[in-house]
Amino acid sequence: MTDMEKKRMVKLVAGSAVYTLATLKTRSILDKKIQRQPHKDIAIQLNSTFWAICLILYNYHMKKE
Repeated sequence: MTDMEKKRMVKLVAGSAVYTLATLKTRSILDKKIQRQPHKDIAIQLNSTFWAICLILYNYHMKKE
């Protein structure tokens, strides 16, 4: 495995870990802060959509390198 491939793997693992932690943290914050159910559902859907877009952009960036 070349140095470039090793660096890419480290970036991929680190990015995935940050993505997972950020998603879980925002989800727990939303669960604590939002009490009314309809607003909670909308907030969680928006949060999930936001993080899905972030993941897509991250994967695109990693494939581009």
